[in-house]
Amino acid sequence: MRRNILWIMVSCLMALSLLAVSCGQEEEETTKGPGITVKTETQEGTKAGETATEEEQQVEEEEEVVVSDDPQYGGTISLVLTGDPTFDLLGLGKNAGHLLSHQYLWDGDWAKGPAGGYGTNEVPWAESTNVPDLNAMILAESIEFNLRPDDQEVDTVITVRQGVHFALNDNEAGRLVGGREVTVDDVLFSLNEFQSNSDSQNLQLFPNMKEYLGTKTGPWEITFTFPYAMHLDATMRLLGLSVIYPTEVYEKYGADFSDAKNDVGTGPYMITDYVASSIITLERNPNFWMKDPVGPGKGNQLPYIGNVKFLVIADESTRQAAMRTGKLDQLTGFTPEAGEDMAMRIPELLRAQTGTWSIWPMYMNTTKAPFDDVRVRRAMMMATDFNDINDSLYGGAGQILSWPTWKTPAYEGIYLGLDDPEMPDSVKELYTYNPDKAKELLADAGFPDGFQATLTLTQSNADYYSIIKDMWSKVGIDLTLNIMDMGALVPLAFQRNYELLALFYAPNSTWPEQANYTNVTNWVNGSILDDPIVNEAADEARIAAMTDFKGAMSITKELMKYLLDQAYNIPTPRYPQSNMWWPWLKNYTGETAVGYFPGSSWVQYIWIDEDLKESMGY
Repeated sequence: MRRNILWIMVSCLMALSLLAVSCGQEEEETTKGPGITVKTETQEGTKAGETATEEEQQVEEEEEVVVSDDPQYGGTISLVLTGDPTFDLLGLGKNAGHLLSHQYLWDGDWAKGPAGGYGTNEVPWAESTNVPDLNAMILAESIEFNLRPDDQEVDTVITVRQGVHFALNDNEAGRLVGGREVTVDDVLFSLNEFQSNSDSQNLQLFPNMKEYLGTKTGPWEITFTFPYAMHLDATMRLLGLSVIYPTEVYEKYGADFSDAKNDVGTGPYMITDYVASSIITLERNPNFWMKDPVGPGKGNQLPYIGNVKFLVIADESTRQAAMRTGKLDQLTGFTPEAGEDMAMRIPELLRAQTGTWSIWPMYMNTTKAPFDDVRVRRAMMMATDFNDINDSLYGGAGQILSWPTWKTPAYEGIYLGLDDPEMPDSVKELYTYNPDKAKELLADAGFPDGFQATLTLTQSNADYYSIIKDMWSKVGIDLTLNIMDMGALVPLAFQRNYELLALFYAPNSTWPEQANYTNVTNWVNGSILDDPIVNEAADEARIAAMTDFKGAMSITKELMKYLLDQAYNIPTPRYPQSNMWWPWLKNYTGETAVGYFPGSSWVQYIWIDEDLKESMGY
């Protein structure tokens, strides 16, 4: 499992068709894969508007697995969690159990990834990704976006899939539901709670979402209406993060499923037991509705594996020991050094190299002096030797420019790299170590002798930022490290009561504009940016993405020239990590996140070769 430090963080194919309908106004319809349609009303007479990347090739080469045998049912897969989950229906997909026992309206399309060598390999599914063209309909039969230019609004019309039943959990809540069919009312209730419940993390991050609730507009149809500028933020989260659950269970137990016996969903597995700080066990849902979409098992009933165990292991060395001894079937998050060591110790293990799922950059509270002065911020960047850090810690393999986005296949159109010919020299200058220029900038800003500043961070980042502290001392910046537990750090981020803050960040999961440099109410916008130039460009990208999601990325890429030049954030290099697994996991090619925050949903598509496992002595 990737190092999910926060449990709180805890779209569809590429064919396009145009249909013109004239009825006083002309309506243009674009079908973006099975189930996704964009319709735009326009005034009569007007119109609305890959070879594999190097990274994809590398992942494909390193993950290649030849599957020649038929799928097998049964067996148990053991995976790991780094801490106890929170059984919370209103969270951000942070409950690992829900990620296998519950489902979303749409999710990543397994067949668009490697899929054991049988997929289209458009995305490696190695990190959180929410791109409409890469998603498949799950509990939604179809999703239609009807654009209304006169009102500057979008109707998101969801047709709920029929014939899906809740699991037959052998617990009190399961008996209450009785395996009944999912209704439009279940879906509507779940979505509206996600939008409006005061305990919903979505509402905490986007307080105005409570004003935009769905309505039942047909026997199996729900409609949400959002302003143009809100559509991207709202629908990406609503469709890809809202878990669907039975209304009667919520009415009896509430949204806080702190006891696993209350859990009932539509996912491939059912939670059967939970021992805190120890293990979560799940078993195959015999009421599951999905079929294998591709490969030798195409058309087969999913899932294949009979049981899933999540072992709660906080200590990294203990996790790696469990992997070496076969107590775990798959483990991710290996640093370059640890990955090489494991590969030498256990050469039978298969391996895929990806990038770390999260980074901990330094945010500057730009509402406070001296961080409201761009000269000070640029000086802090130039006083940081990024290349030395990358070479000494990551063997030169890290991506130095990692904020507000890093380079990754699904979102490559957003990324503006330091080696891009379009990158302004003034931005490149920021990533070149130059303490003398840093001192000049500080003096120009009124700090010829430097200044004192406090960085709030967790203990896990203390060693890294001690390096920064030493570098900055050479230009007169006296940095104090204020170490806090994670439980105190997040509330501080919400309160905005800090000077500098090292904060967990995992970009690209849907669109950077969603949180990280425009939403002043979102704690992920740690620099508290409210820049009119940035806001205008971000809104332009959001609106363009309604009809051309990938094409709109060029707007964001252009924005990067200005945004990066303002030095709003001190990034940390995104370094490579390894995902490793035992060869008895079949149809698996190193996927870790098939969709937005779907955790281990890849489990439902793979199987275990029990004979091979036994022959290897496990």
